[in-house]
This record gives sequence, structure tokens and C-alpha cells, in this order.
Amino acid sequence: HNLACDRFGSWGKAVESAGFDYEEVNLYSDRKTWATEDIIQQIHRLRDMGEDLKASHIRDAHADLFNAARRDPALGTWEAAIEEAGLSYDGVKGDSWGTPYRGVDGFLYASETEGLVGDRLYNLLVRGIISGYQNQVRVTDDRAWTCDFVIELIGGDCLWMEVDGLGDARRDGVYGKGHEKIAYYEAFGYMFAIVRTPGEAEDSIFGQ
Repeated sequence: HNLACDRFGSWGKAVESAGFDYEEVNLYSDRKTWATEDIIQQIHRLRDMGEDLKASHIRDAHADLFNAARRDPALGTWEAAIEEAGLSYDGVKGDSWGTPYRGVDGFLYASETEGLVGDRLYNLLVRGIISGYQNQVRVTDDRAWTCDFVIELIGGDCLWMEVDGLGDARRDGVYGKGHEKIAYYEAFGYMFAIVRTPGEAEDSIFGQ
């Protein structure tokens, strides 16, 4: 890349010299232009949706927003963007998976993230989109497994939902293929979903 830029003046000119249309091969040619105000507005929108605003999550789930904040001359970092939005990044990056959270349904959840999913389910229940939900439901008498939420869908079906935010730190492994509990759900034909945010929880319900 450096050699091409030195010799041709830019990477785009080097690609054109090689006989390619740079607009066709440039993945970012139609990239959205973000003003600082757009970035701040999107941060507020994601916060209101209950999204995890930590840099690691935004980088993976909203790369365009994350990179826009880093490119913005008034911001320069995701942390600065969070502060500019009037939030405390120390609060954002806090132990959201280890801080107890009192949900709007009155239940004390083991983590903030799980509690925010519970808040979203409570809202869906009030709106009549689901029939009900329970949390920390025993999966089987043979193992000490519990499911984060069992959601009663309109029509009688149940959706077993695991809120996965621990990743590699989970003592019994990452949720997904090969995890014993997930394999149990699959073997017995459970309708299940693995989610990381309240938005994903709602999407999984509307997708049934």
C-alpha cells in the first residue's frame, strides 16, 4: 500500500493504473458521511434501545458508527463520542454483566444487560405482543441448567432465550454449537434464541 501510494500518488490511482474501476472495488465508496451531530444522535438512539455502548460491542455491531467517531476531527475516539453525548464512558464500560439490576417488572436481575432484556419483554407483554415470560427457568432436572427467559408467544408456543454476554469468560463455554445446553435444546426440538442486546431479543420474538 505504501509503495503504491509513493509511486502513483494514492491507492486509488494505483488501482486505476492496474486497469480496475476504483469506484467498483472500493467498499467504502458509498459510505455514509457522518456529521458529529449524527454520531451523537445515533448514540442516544442506541442507548434508548438498550444497546451495549462499550467500544468492543459497537466496533463489532456498528462498525460504520464506530469508525465515524474515530475519523471525526472533533471526537477522535469512541470514548470521546460517548462523553460528547453527555454520557460517562466509565459508566458505559462498567461491569454490565456483574451489576445487579432492578427491572421494571420488580425482579432483581443478576446483570444489567439481562435486566434490560427483561424490561423489553415487560414492554412487549404490556403491549400484548407476548402472553408472558418467566426468568431463570430450570431446563432439566438432570442438570443445574437454567434458561434466562422462557417467553410465551401468542398462540401458545414458547421461546427459550439465553442472554449471552460473557463470551469466552463463560465457565462452561461460549453459547453456540458444541455447548451442552444448546445441544440439549436442539436435540429436544426447543424453539430457542441466543441474544446479546434487548434489540436482538425483540427481533427474535418478531421473527417467530
